[in-house]
Amino acid sequence: MKTIISILLLILVLSCKESVATDNTTDTSWYNKYGSKFENVNFESLEDTFAKSALEKYYVADDERGYPVYDIIPENEIAKQNIAEYGIDFHTIPFDSSVHKLTSKTGFVYLIDGEAFWGSDGTVPDQEISKFTVMHKNKSLYLPDSSYKDLFNPGGGPQAIYVSNGNDDYFIPILQGSDGAGAYTAAWIFKNGKYVRRVVDSVQ
Repeated sequence: MKTIISILLLILVLSCKESVATDNTTDTSWYNKYGSKFENVNFESLEDTFAKSALEKYYVADDERGYPVYDIIPENEIAKQNIAEYGIDFHTIPFDSSVHKLTSKTGFVYLIDGEAFWGSDGTVPDQEISKFTVMHKNKSLYLPDSSYKDLFNPGGGPQAIYVSNGNDDYFIPILQGSDGAGAYTAAWIFKNGKYVRRVVDSVQ
């Protein structure tokens, strides 16, 4: 009888070890597959040096700065007039799990609708963006749904800045979203009235 109990206990221990190994493998495989998504859109991947300088203070903590930072947001009447020509129509709704596919393991949500996402550290989000439109002179500018559909718990909505290097004009809505641990900062760069790209990274 003791021999049978010992064998059963050994099988139980081995099965537990196998379960943990499977979890670790799954986590690694998930990161290898989806981790590049975060690396490709983050602040450091931004090649436009002027826009990067404008956004630096939203992504880089003061003790991480390696060079002086200059306030390049022009405070003049032309800048105020130009930013007034833009508008943002932004709405959120409660997150509805019944219309999304959630992929989770041991209670940790990895994917929503098969994609990596921002704004939640493994929990089901509370809010999602239902509409995000950027307008210039009362005309809607192109902004793909994919640039915001993976952002959850967006907070109070984006704030916008207008910057210019003398030749190019930039309109940049900036959003800081969070559920606490899943905090992030997202920015949508419009250059001369056209959408260029999104930058999103963990909050500074």
